[in-house]
Amino acid sequence: MEIIDGVHRIEVPLQFMVKSVYLYLLEGNRGLTLVDCGPNLEVTYDSLSRCLANINRKFSDIDLIIITHYHADHYGYIGELKRLTNAETAMHRIGAGLAEGYRSNPEEYMDGVVQLATQHGMPREYTEIIKPLLGIWRRVVSPARIDRRLEDGDEISIGSSRYLVIWTPGHSPDHICLYNPETKVLFSGDHLLQEITPHIGIDA
Repeated sequence: MEIIDGVHRIEVPLQFMVKSVYLYLLEGNRGLTLVDCGPNLEVTYDSLSRCLANINRKFSDIDLIIITHYHADHYGYIGELKRLTNAETAMHRIGAGLAEGYRSNPEEYMDGVVQLATQHGMPREYTEIIKPLLGIWRRVVSPARIDRRLEDGDEISIGSSRYLVIWTPGHSPDHICLYNPETKVLFSGDHLLQEITPHIGIDA
C-alpha cells in the first residue's frame, strides 16, 4: 500500500503474539530502500514479492536495507534478503554488534540471553522455559554481516531525501527512528506501539 508518494507499507502477517509487522519500501531515483525486513519466514518473501510486483520492481532493485532494531520480527529476514538483493545493510552500532555476536557464535549468544534473565532475577524454572523458546529465534533469524553501523545524528540519503538517524533506546538498546525534517515523515519502528508500552526490556 502506497501511504505517501514513493513510500509503500508492507504488512507481514505473523502467527506469534505479535499479529503482524510493517516494513516500508521507499522509492529513490534509481534503487529502493527497505526499512526493516521482517522474520525469516515464507510469508515475508510473499509479502515483499507482491509489493515489488505491484510497482514493477524486482528484489535486485533494493540497494539499501535499514533495520530499526535487532528483534527477530524486524531483522530476521536480513540474511536471505542480502542473498536476494546484495543490498547494503545498515543498523545502529549496538544492534550491529548484537547481530555479529549471533552470526559468529549463536550458541554463545543464546546462553547470554539466559544469563541476562538470570542476572535480572528470573527464577530457574522460567529460565528453563526460555531455552526451548530460543529455538524459535533460530528458525526466524537468518543473520547477515552489517555493512554500515549507524550513530545518533547520522544522515542517510534515500533518493533525493535525507533522513536523520535518531537513537531511541527503550524498546531495545539499539532502536533507531528515521526522520525527514522537510516532509516531517518519521519511521518509528517499535518506538511507538498502539496498545502496550514499547519498553519491553533488553533484547526481548
